[in-house]
Amino acid sequence: MIEDLDLPPILAEIAEVAGVVAALQVANAKGGTVAYFRAADNLAPGYWLVDAVGLDAARKIIERFGPGAIEIPLGPLAGNRNSLWTAIQKALKEGKSVATVARLVGVHARTVRRHKSGQFGTVPDDQQGRLF
Repeated sequence: MIEDLDLPPILAEIAEVAGVVAALQVANAKGGTVAYFRAADNLAPGYWLVDAVGLDAARKIIERFGPGAIEIPLGPLAGNRNSLWTAIQKALKEGKSVATVARLVGVHARTVRRHKSGQFGTVPDDQQGRLF
């Protein structure tokens, strides 16, 4: 059941005020990146949050968090780690920016920065994960 999902704290707060579906829609729209929330009186169609969750839910979310920047975590439906690591490495080798890679692959920008810095090492060609 969708209500039984184990949401990261920020998404759980969004779910409290606007519903689980709205939390998943926010994660889908901006998960893994920093999102900027406008002031509630500046919300209108065409703004990403309004388009993702609707005007009423967007107002509730802004009332809870206020305007400003917030790191939106990935939702609980994020994909396979090995496939993601390979896609991150490939996109970085192609010269894509950290933010672009995060959005394309569906991971947080911090994860991409860690890959870029070599913190995770590289994924071998045979897709075998590293043990140490």
